[in-house]
Amino acid sequence: MDTIPADVDAEYVQNAKHLYEHITSVKAAQKSLWEAIGDEPGVKAALATLLNTIATSDTEGPRYAPAVRLCNLISQAYVLHSGHVVESQENASDVGDIVVFTNPWTQPTKGDYLGIDTKADVISFVADYAKLRTALMGVAYCAAMYWQHGLSVGDLKTANEKSKGQVKGYAVALKRYRPDLTEVHAFQAEKDWLYLFTLSPAGMWSSGALPVHELDGWIAYVLLAYRSHALRDETIRCVDMERFVRWDLELGNRTLVLAPFEAGDVPGRNSWVAMEVDVPTSITVHDEDRVRKAFLELPPAGVVKVSWQDTRRLVREGQLLEEAHADGWIPGLVRPGDYHPGPIPAAQATAASASASNLPLIGSGVLITAPVGSNIERQKTVLELRSIGQPLSRCTDPLHFIKVIYDAIETHLHLWEKGILHRDISWGNVLCNPIHRTDGVDPRQVLDRPCIARILGEDLKDPYVLLTDLDHAGRWKDLISESYKPRIHRTGTPLFVSSELSSPIPIPLPARAAGIMGLRDAFKSLEGDAFFREAFPDAEANNAFLSSLDIVVQSEIDRNYLVMFAAEDSPAHATTNPQLRHLPRHDVESFYWILLWGLTRGNPLDEVDGDEATKKLSIFAWKMIRHTIGEDDSDLRQPYMEHLRQKKTAGILHVRLQFYATMLHNIAIYLSVPWHLYEPYPENRHAGRVPTLPLEHAHHAVRRIILMMFLENDKPVPKFNVERPRFLLPEAETGKHTPGNTPATGGATAKRSNPPRSEGRQAAKRTKQLFERESRDEDQEEERRLDEEALVEDPSFKLPGEYKKFRGTALPGSAAQRFDWNWNDRRWFGSGH
Repeated sequence: MDTIPADVDAEYVQNAKHLYEHITSVKAAQKSLWEAIGDEPGVKAALATLLNTIATSDTEGPRYAPAVRLCNLISQAYVLHSGHVVESQENASDVGDIVVFTNPWTQPTKGDYLGIDTKADVISFVADYAKLRTALMGVAYCAAMYWQHGLSVGDLKTANEKSKGQVKGYAVALKRYRPDLTEVHAFQAEKDWLYLFTLSPAGMWSSGALPVHELDGWIAYVLLAYRSHALRDETIRCVDMERFVRWDLELGNRTLVLAPFEAGDVPGRNSWVAMEVDVPTSITVHDEDRVRKAFLELPPAGVVKVSWQDTRRLVREGQLLEEAHADGWIPGLVRPGDYHPGPIPAAQATAASASASNLPLIGSGVLITAPVGSNIERQKTVLELRSIGQPLSRCTDPLHFIKVIYDAIETHLHLWEKGILHRDISWGNVLCNPIHRTDGVDPRQVLDRPCIARILGEDLKDPYVLLTDLDHAGRWKDLISESYKPRIHRTGTPLFVSSELSSPIPIPLPARAAGIMGLRDAFKSLEGDAFFREAFPDAEANNAFLSSLDIVVQSEIDRNYLVMFAAEDSPAHATTNPQLRHLPRHDVESFYWILLWGLTRGNPLDEVDGDEATKKLSIFAWKMIRHTIGEDDSDLRQPYMEHLRQKKTAGILHVRLQFYATMLHNIAIYLSVPWHLYEPYPENRHAGRVPTLPLEHAHHAVRRIILMMFLENDKPVPKFNVERPRFLLPEAETGKHTPGNTPATGGATAKRSNPPRSEGRQAAKRTKQLFERESRDEDQEEERRLDEEALVEDPSFKLPGEYKKFRGTALPGSAAQRFDWNWNDRRWFGSGH
């Protein structure tokens, strides 16, 4: 996480202090709230104890309790001096909205549905005053922590360290689990220095090095945690349920029950995605048993996405979906429900009026900005989607998978014809087995379109695909406008993004006239086939495509001849064009990478790879997983594209799937042509430009290639193991491990990929292993063991299979089963099965 930049704000603590120094303490009338907290004898004594522990201990463990106690005493001083709690009152213990700090090392973390499998040294949560007093009496907070209860985090180091990656990782993890928080705060305490961090979707910034012995930094950290809680979005809230992670969302006049399953990284859109549990109107959302029953037995009513959108975008996902579906439902495209900008938190006006500082404050319309180092402004939006699908790992055989991709390309083309380019085709955005929940809700009719089932004469007449996530999409008219700055942004998911967009340097594209000429001839020979007439009913468009292809083929033949004699810098030696804007064919190339990934990792039932096959697959897979946007792609994925040979593709496929290498090879041949020399995009003034070549030419070609495969006889169709992909070796065992080549973590224009942690990735230091800890205190060992044993017996902390039994059996198609499917899909992006 050190790759996430944290801009240093020299006024960080002063800005926080400014929020409170004008407020007078209710207990010490001559002092400001900030000054009164710092003068508390207990706070001063707690800091002295922590500093003494830092000076005398060589390990982190002994420092946890003093750091927690210091933070809790500051928290107590704040609520007493602000008047939030009056201890003399009878109900003081019941006062809520109190920030309590704890060290969760003896407790497993509940609700870890993202599989982050990590916890901070210090974490805070909100409780009543009784909990804070209990913590200050030395009684540990023993209940297991929910990630979605966390408010702030902290990390302690034994020495001064340059790296801040761990504490940044904790902050990112916490923000991903808390869609209601605008910002989260963190600290890293070292031998001499204290660093404070603030993270929001707009950016991350830091105090820089503060003397660890000065109270101001510690006070700022605790009070900013209170501020984070005050600025939360109260229309979305976590509801404690033992059987599944539940959030409730107020959307208009409805309360939706949500089961989250994914969350994007921060900084960024931080898209938090949840299934909408289909709670019948006859019951209330407070009836937990019946809500759980709906989760286990009923299909989800839809999907809800909460995200922070860049205000520089001219149009948002909800608007684009409405434009796309304006004349009727596009088959295969996700259908929108309600779309709302986020609500304004109640504390916003008070906080804004209290501060002229550079600390991030929500502005009008729930806008957030980073105070330093960035001009990014983000707005919170809530989008309800009335279509649901299943991850591609649920495809039951190779033909099912290929049909999904065919329909995805067709749907992408239909969207393009509506003037919208998707720009983020990836594994997670292409789903199978779609269900639309719009009947009785929206009267729009489904538009007519030739899906693969209809082309092949199957009984199913609807597309096999659900194309989702238009967060990076844009109107083509905007993307070609010189006045629209985001038009130049390169978007995509690193595993699947087009090489031309990904690589910062030109990649050679050898002339392969024979390959493209063979494809052209094959296309023409099949024009009379019934399949093709059904798939391509527009004769005029077909003729334009084929006649343009004739020109390109002749140009490639000429180039094939010229390269034999041309100098190295001659245009005959074509390369990719890294300066090119995002074009439709780049998305089609992403479909190719999805096809290649799915067919290589597809695991025929009851089959086991040999050692050599496993190693070839693993080398390929780790190159894909480790690929990042902005690095030279020549030696990573490109051997499976531009320099592709059919034998190389076949070598990474399971032996029972090597039939499909020909189809993959033909797609690679077509996409390896230097199309930027011929396409009529606005900037292209090249002499070889073909004005009649449609920008959607790759859609026409790749669908033809797939249909050519369907005409083949004796296609192998082994059933897939939908629970487990083919086995991958840990990266270190492939012999190709490159430590510096890690998955992309960002940049404003790169979409981050979030594969689950695997054996090939460095684990965070604090995991859910209950007994791995540093510097045990033997005098307290027996007491802690009793707490741990009680926690381990709690069935909600057992292994996934046991937890499912405790949770209850998920019926086919239910929200719970879909949650399990999404969890299993992560197996496709890490080592093992």
